[in-house]
Order: sequence, then C-alpha cells, then structure tokens
Amino acid sequence: MLAALATLIGLTTAALPPPGETRYALIVGAHEGASGEVTLAFAGRDAKRVGDALVQLGGFLPDNVVTLIDPDSGRMRDALARLNARLRAERGPNKTSVLFVYYSGHADERALHLGDTAVPWDELVNNVQGSAAELRVLVVDACRSGFATRVKGLRPDVPFALPVAVEPAAEGMAILASATQGEDAQESEALGASFFTHHLLAGLRGAADANDDSLVTLEEVYRYARDQTVASTATTATGVQHPTYRWDFKGRANVVLATLAATRSQGVVVLPGEGRFLFHEGRVDGPLASEVVSRGVGTRVLLPAGRYGVRWRRPARYHEGVINVVAQKETAIDASSLQVFEYARLVRKGGAADDAWELMALGQVASPPLAAYDATPGIALGASLDLSALGLDALLWYGASASAGDGLAATAHELGLVVGVRKSFDVGPVALGLGVRGGLVALAQSFEAPDEATRRRLAPLLEVPLRAAIVLDGPLSLVLEGGLRVSPREVLRDDESAEATWLGAWGRLGLAWAMP
Repeated sequence: MLAALATLIGLTTAALPPPGETRYALIVGAHEGASGEVTLAFAGRDAKRVGDALVQLGGFLPDNVVTLIDPDSGRMRDALARLNARLRAERGPNKTSVLFVYYSGHADERALHLGDTAVPWDELVNNVQGSAAELRVLVVDACRSGFATRVKGLRPDVPFALPVAVEPAAEGMAILASATQGEDAQESEALGASFFTHHLLAGLRGAADANDDSLVTLEEVYRYARDQTVASTATTATGVQHPTYRWDFKGRANVVLATLAATRSQGVVVLPGEGRFLFHEGRVDGPLASEVVSRGVGTRVLLPAGRYGVRWRRPARYHEGVINVVAQKETAIDASSLQVFEYARLVRKGGAADDAWELMALGQVASPPLAAYDATPGIALGASLDLSALGLDALLWYGASASAGDGLAATAHELGLVVGVRKSFDVGPVALGLGVRGGLVALAQSFEAPDEATRRRLAPLLEVPLRAAIVLDGPLSLVLEGGLRVSPREVLRDDESAEATWLGAWGRLGLAWAMP
C-alpha cells in the first residue's frame, strides 16, 4: 500500500540510503478502534506492506523497522521512545538520520484509537517532532487525520526538500494526512487497501511523474494521490475524501522521492497510451497489485518482477492481456497484443468497472403486422446496461408497411416500446445474449379510400430476442439480433373486426456506441 512511502526519504537507488544516513521506522496498524467504531479490514495488511516496502525500496534495514499490529497505546509509546533513544545514541559528526512513522487505524479530533486506549494527536506529533532525527516524516491514514496537520509550528510551504548529495540537507518535519478535519478515511474492498495510500503508491511507481523525467518528487506524488483519492471517493456513500499535508523544513534540495529505473528486484513497464491501467498478480482476475492513471504514450511505472494480468481502461473500451515484468529491464506493453472488449464483458467477468452503457441505432425488418400486408421495414433506437448477472435493454422502434394484393390499399404504421432483461455469454470475440422483453405497440392503419377512417390500436407485446455483438474499432460494436414476438391484434375480415393472437418474427442489424 504505502510501499511508495519508502521513497519518501530521498530514495535514489533501491534499498541504499545516502552515505552516513540511518533510517528508522515505526509502522502501526490498528483494526479495532473505540467502542462503537467498525472493525477495519485492511489496516494490518497495509501496515505490513509499508514495512516491507521500506526495507525493499527505501534503504531501511530490517532491524530498524518496527511493525506493530493491533498494539495498545502503551506498546506504541514504548516503541517510539526506543527508536528515539537509538537515534539520540547514534548522533555524531557527518551522520544524518530519518524517522518515519506510519499509522493506519481509527482516530477522531482528539486522538488515535488503539482499541480501548488512545494516543492524543499532540502527544504523537510532539514525540515525532522532538526526535533527534534530522528528518521526521509522519503519515497518518485515519479518519479526521487532518487534525494532525494543524499542529502549532507547522506551516504550508513549497514542497519540502529531503537530503541528497551535493545539496544542503533538509531538516525538519513533514506530516501527510489522508483526510481533512471531520472527514472519514475510506477503505476499498476492491483495492484491498485505503484509497489514499493506494494512489500514493501508484504515484511513486511512476504515475505521478508529470514531467516525464523518470524522477518522482513529493509535489508530484502528493498532487497525484490527492487528485486520484478525490476522484475515487467522489461516488462513495461516505463522500469525497481530501488528503492534506503540512511541513516545516530547512534546506533547498529538490529531492527525488523515486527514480524510475529497473533494479535487481523490479522492472520498468512502459505504457502504450492514456487511461487507467490495473495490474493484477499472476492473471487478470488475480489480486490487484497496482493501479496507475497514465498521462499518455511512454508513461513509465516501476513494478516488482513477476507475471501480471493487465487491464487498460479507456473511455469506451478496455484492453486485457498478460505481461512478464523482468527485473533490471524495461517491458513495453504492446497495445496490439492486448484483447479489446466491451465494458459489458468486464462487468460479466467480475472486473471493477463503472456503468457499462451502450446506445444503439439499428435497422430492422419484421413480419407483416396484419394479414395482406408486406414485411415491415423500420428503425430502432435503444440503450443497454450490462450488470454482472444480467443485461437490461430498452428499445423504441418504428416501422411501416403497405398492403399487398388486390385488397383495400392501406399503410400500417407501428410504434413500439419494449424493455427487458438479457443473459449474455462470451464466446471468443462475440457476446451472445438471450432474453425477454415486454412492452406496448401502437398500430395505425391508414387507408387511401377517403371514406375509410384511420384505425388505431394499442396492444401489449412480448419479444424473445437472440443477440450477438462484436467489438469494432473504437467505441463501436456491430449488433445483430432477431427473434419472435407475440401480440393480440385487431384484423379486418369481410369488413368486420376480429381479435387474433399474432405471432411474428423480426431481425435487426446496426451499431452500438459504448458510452464513456
């Protein structure tokens, strides 16, 4: 989750801190909060990922990273005090140090909640700020964590500088909070993590590299994480979540947080275009490993070596395939090697997707509406929405046919509206669907004879459609459907009207446009 924050202390080469610098971290994950607060699902998992990432990517020695899962306030205080004692003991000429503290759990406007115990905000911030480390970083992923950014003595400024060679070392403290005062920090079942830290990691892996220099700075990654967190939570029931940050730093070094270069355990992936890329472990339906919003062709992201299922979400279609990320190498995703699907297929496969809407424009031909009429040509306009179990359809259609033979010259006009459900199955590149629709059809018979009045009738209608769709270029799909329909009709027999159950067939061919 916060693997990226390993780089928050000036990472330039993986797992190698600057000469003369030592790095310490306290990582805390607390599932249980105060009485009445819901148990968190991912706090412990997130904390472990943070600790692992600091060792793998951030130059932290395993012995210098303390990870606590569901501690009480006493254990957290003791762990922080011990780290501060080690920092004081190791101070010396030409030596610098970093203290990184991460907390994931419950909080309110007064304190962190660790079960039925608490650590007040002021106490936590003062203990981090008072550390002997030259650089202190506090990251709080909790409800109302914005209170941590209101501590006296901290001020917003230009992006703070972290130590690098040949530049003055930064000194001071930074606080990153996942939410503002009064806001809830939200977890995501689909992501298996919190929104904020999930996007922060993606930013560090390359999505935040706005100037394409293969270097990710704090300003870039914070802007990316903030924007994506706001976008991801805009439609949640809880509401929009706004990350915040504050710092008080001396030093002018414009330090890189991540360098997008392959390492002994990671490879660089070069993306083929703009859109949202989801990388799943092993296969396309595997656990989500990373999510990256690409700015365009050539965006570079850093991923651990391994096999990934890739889903590339574009405004109207998604692309799917598998790649192998090789350590110490670049892997360019070839767009032509990925299969292209409708979003409806993604929904049916259980993938994370927004609404899979399509608009349809179809030409149609149907059986004669009444005896002694020709087949009925017409047009149909419709919309469909695919859900994981079923698809929903709505169509409005019109057709007209002339009377045949030597009978009374007339024209029959039909206007129908049907809605229904459809079950779809994917067979290679073709999506097949079978369903049922019901609705109403209005029939008007107009006669050429001046003494014959127009006859009108409104009747129920039942359709049983069979549908096939195949993706074309861009957002377009070719749609072919046909089936049977049943409706009671009024027919003319020897100048008298009579009821009859009418069974007919129809076919439609046209295009569907996937909505962005």
